Amino acid sequence: MDSNQKQRIEHLRTQGESYAFIAKELGISVNTIKSYYQRNNLGAAIKKE
Repeated sequence: MDSNQKQRIEHLRTQGESYAFIAKELGISVNTIKSYYQRNNLGAAIKKE
């Protein structure tokens, strides 16, 4: 995963997108997204309003 993808993941999560949505958008595994969040201590899911 490159730095552009990492920034995109963080941006999409702050917009309330799900791990599944982000994975589909970036063409990477949902588990990769989840692992990235866990490894970097970025917190739990963000809910859309």
